[in-house]
Amino acid sequence: MPIGARSYATDRPPPVEPYVAVFCLLTALAIVEIYVDDPALKPSLGLACIVILTLFSGLRWETANDWGNYLEFFRFTRSVDYNPFDFEVGFRALVVACRWVGLGYTGFLLVSALISNAAFVYIFARLGPVAVLSVMYFCSYYLGYIGTQRQTLAGAFAGLALLAFFDGKRVRAVALVAVASLFHSSAVVCLLGLVVPRRSLPLRVLAAAGVVIGGLALAAGPIVSRLLEGAGLGGPVFGKLLSYVVKDGGLAPPIDNIFLGAIKRAMLGCLFAVACRDRFASLSNYILNLYLLSVALFFMFLAIIPLLALRIGLYFTFFENYLIYVTIVRLAQRYWREATTASLVLLSSLRLYWSITGYESALFVPYKSIFSYQDHSRFAY
Repeated sequence: MPIGARSYATDRPPPVEPYVAVFCLLTALAIVEIYVDDPALKPSLGLACIVILTLFSGLRWETANDWGNYLEFFRFTRSVDYNPFDFEVGFRALVVACRWVGLGYTGFLLVSALISNAAFVYIFARLGPVAVLSVMYFCSYYLGYIGTQRQTLAGAFAGLALLAFFDGKRVRAVALVAVASLFHSSAVVCLLGLVVPRRSLPLRVLAAAGVVIGGLALAAGPIVSRLLEGAGLGGPVFGKLLSYVVKDGGLAPPIDNIFLGAIKRAMLGCLFAVACRDRFASLSNYILNLYLLSVALFFMFLAIIPLLALRIGLYFTFFENYLIYVTIVRLAQRYWREATTASLVLLSSLRLYWSITGYESALFVPYKSIFSYQDHSRFAY
């Protein structure tokens, strides 16, 4: 441990107050949204969510993954041509623009967080009447987003693109996918939203597709992995692909969390496929089919490039809360308010607890900001 660092493992339990405070604030706003049925209040509640999440993400310091690379890149960038970490041009342009107007790194984090959070809140508001409750559930996943700035920005634009695909505004949707790809090249996968049907697929078709995809993933995984490792292919696309595959001269080892995610996706996919289907073309069907597509892509890449499976899944995962909401409403019917609130608060609490105490918790606990825990030293890669 560096000189001057505090040890929270032996002195007292890790301080998690900021995480709990943000979660409680969003929960309170969600309860107001559900039980005070006033459409005029919803824009103010949405704005409050944007402010809370933006301040939470933008005022951090040495908190979350990828801190070191992004901070170094910001400090040394003078033009979009500077690119030691192979960042996409859209992200580089945003950094240059923020530096040009005189913003420091905290200002840049606030701008980046404002763009993504405004888009996410708009998407949740578009999906249903419980936008704030969706934001609260999304908050329990948010620790995985605040550090991966490029893909979070890409995910925001990609989410807008997927809704535009549903609306039939294909030119706008393709343009938004292009913008998303300027922040993270993996966002190009969202072009699949163009061919995703708005009608429900027969369960026997889904079951057959699941068997085929699972078999292909198991059979092709070892073969494709060795081909990618030994091919020596060049170019930016293959370079980016190999960065997910190769680690210390070999394939990156599987991660237990990835396989837990696989089990969760399989279970939720089966539940949603039964509970969220409509007879006619609908937004629920479209979101369901997007989610099932993400599950299929996840399992296709799981045996080949596990980290890429996670990357691709991020673009569709935030639709999960909408499908959970639809499932609960259809099962609980007249008691949907109580059932939805209780279920999502419970699930969010468990997810938040796992997030701040599980994978790489030393990067998140304590929450170090420009105002607090400045004397706490941590290695922030």
